Amino acid sequence: MTFQFLINSLTTGGAERVAATLVGELAKRHRILFYGLEKDCFYDISGGVAYRPLSRLSLYTPYWIKLAILPLLFFRYLNLTRRNAPDLLLSFLELSNFINIMVGKTLRKPVVISVRIHPGAMYPRRTLYGILHRALIRCLYPKASRIVVVSEGIKRCLVRDFKVPSEKMEVIPNPHPLELYRAKARAPLSPAEEAIFRKGPVFINMGRLTFQKGQWFLIRAFRKMVDECPDARLVILGDGELRDKLEELVRNLGLEGRVHFLGVQRNPFKFLARAHCFVFTSLWEGLPNVLIEALAIGVPVISVDCPSGPREILCPEVDIEEKLDYPYYGSFGILCSPLPQETIWEGLEGRPFLPQEEELSSLMLAITKDKGLRTRYMQGFLRSQDFEWRSVIDRWERVLERAVC
Repeated sequence: MTFQFLINSLTTGGAERVAATLVGELAKRHRILFYGLEKDCFYDISGGVAYRPLSRLSLYTPYWIKLAILPLLFFRYLNLTRRNAPDLLLSFLELSNFINIMVGKTLRKPVVISVRIHPGAMYPRRTLYGILHRALIRCLYPKASRIVVVSEGIKRCLVRDFKVPSEKMEVIPNPHPLELYRAKARAPLSPAEEAIFRKGPVFINMGRLTFQKGQWFLIRAFRKMVDECPDARLVILGDGELRDKLEELVRNLGLEGRVHFLGVQRNPFKFLARAHCFVFTSLWEGLPNVLIEALAIGVPVISVDCPSGPREILCPEVDIEEKLDYPYYGSFGILCSPLPQETIWEGLEGRPFLPQEEELSSLMLAITKDKGLRTRYMQGFLRSQDFEWRSVIDRWERVLERAVC
């Protein structure tokens, strides 16, 4: 069969990496045509599949420009689809999902879309951006043949808030090549990198430096804990539009030499393997890959209980809508209070620590001082096995084949 795949881009990110993995595996048994709305391509694709951008747009093109040329991209993709005559259309991420559904309905092709972020949190009702996306999701998503969501939290949100039929959806988590992660974790560090990890506990965070990821809360919480653990270090992997602001916050808090921005790394696992603890501060998610990656390497995890994903990964024993008292010491990680959707760039004189920051700081200090606590949460690799890539890819293939039939 011929599957035609559409994604916003292949820039650095969890959804993009999963797309590259899925396309490479499907190409072993099917013909795959792989298109992107933007030109960015960070990940390699196996199976001889070429990534074909539909435009010269990039990650840093203003979002409203992307929306403005959406009709042009729609017609370009429509003509390509008519010419290629695929058996099925598949897409990741909202803009690509919108286009794929419209093209599929126009040409009467089966369409499978994947929703990878919590739409209720991602698209707030108080903004024009959120209102527009909510309207398009409510209008278009019920028209898809099948909808793959990465978490139960996303599924419940789509049913409750967007009236998407539950029977059209299937929860399939992200696939993870666990053996590859562990092999990469054994790679050596450079002398400069080794020096960061040589003295004191190192906390680590990975992700784009964007509003969604909330790293300013982590930096402020870290500032509080270094008063009692001055040898501690914080490593942040990733890049994005907030890097300058985050670096300025580090200077304002007097954390130069203690917080290290190491940018995008093709092998983050060698850093994870040497970290004392992984700390996650996102304001919203879907099913964060970085938590599963940390568990696979055996790194203890502290995560905010944001919608959605962290609770499902770290605390599968708890229903996603159950009210918790924080901090919650789950089966595979520690959950702390969700963070507010606001940025804080002032020093401590302008904005004292929030209660959530104090809670996060206390947990970071506890996992440094309590050896038993840290040992307890170094067993996360047991949970990571539930996301092993082979079984996940098999589930994807069954969904796609049923959609064609």
